[in-house]
Amino acid sequence: MIRSFAPLLLDWYADNARELPWVSEKDPYRIWLSEVIMQQTRVRQGLAYYDRFTRAFPDVHTMANAPEERIMKLWEGLGYYSRARNMHAASKVVVEEFGGIFPSEPSQLQKLPGVGPYTARAIASFAFGRPYAVTDGNVFRILSRVFGVDDPIDTTNGKKVFQQLADEVLFKKDPGRFNQAMMDFGSLVCTPRSPSCGSCPFSPDCVAREKGEVDRLPVKSRKVKRSTICHYYLVLKSEDNQIVIRQRPAGGIWRNLYEFPGVASDSPLPDDAVLPAFTELLPGAQKPPRIVLKARLSQELTHRTVKAFFYLAEVEDISHFCPSDAIGVELEKLPEYPYPVVVREFLNKFIYI
Repeated sequence: MIRSFAPLLLDWYADNARELPWVSEKDPYRIWLSEVIMQQTRVRQGLAYYDRFTRAFPDVHTMANAPEERIMKLWEGLGYYSRARNMHAASKVVVEEFGGIFPSEPSQLQKLPGVGPYTARAIASFAFGRPYAVTDGNVFRILSRVFGVDDPIDTTNGKKVFQQLADEVLFKKDPGRFNQAMMDFGSLVCTPRSPSCGSCPFSPDCVAREKGEVDRLPVKSRKVKRSTICHYYLVLKSEDNQIVIRQRPAGGIWRNLYEFPGVASDSPLPDDAVLPAFTELLPGAQKPPRIVLKARLSQELTHRTVKAFFYLAEVEDISHFCPSDAIGVELEKLPEYPYPVVVREFLNKFIYI
């Protein structure tokens, strides 16, 4: 099966390859950009962002010279914002330390912020034809099922086992094509749930199918524990259509993005505790504003559920209520700032109307 794996995969790929803008691309900048955007992102969503970024920043120099807030605004809604910050930082490293030319070896590529072993191998194989196999969720799933490997994919030893196996089955004459075929096969056939085993070229020899373990593989050693955080936002709106927003601090969740003034809690606040909590944000106000619960929204993050409660307060003049760490922004200028998904959703549903 080791010998026949690549031929079977590439025969399938010849008839079923997805048409994606970065397939067959040789520009390492665009390949790197696609890899960063597509991490933990669905293809349909990622396509729009890839087009957005390639239009705004056609090369690594234009990205390196852009202000961070411009990067964050274009990234808005994609989540995992550290990817955008690392992407911006990496573009500067390529320009300042590598003369604007991406290195071709994984060891050098991994010196770029946000570039780990997978992304480094992907760039090296796609852009430069280097014989490196990539391993991600698709590859773990395919190899664990076809070869019956039950080493946990979230352990150091398990990752080493899968990397060795991926290197063994790699088609070294065209590693980029092979790696892309693995991505497409994992997305279209060997899917996490309800895989299309009936149309799988490996089906006759698939260990997981023979043993009835398709749903069990791949194996993880531990389950992710989820937590919940509640955000209570005070949406201050003046008669002349100014809205109060503030920038989140540099550390922690959603760093440097913009939101409304508010408080956070690990558990829901009693109704009678919300107004006093908001009052503490407004030390200059002679009396608290009248607040109305406008919306309850939620957002699912990797390890956390965010519950957001938006309270609207319409006031005559925001200068009497604006917290010291916030600013008043005219309604038409609000879209210029980058926001967390849940805040942007509120703005789209209740403010931009």
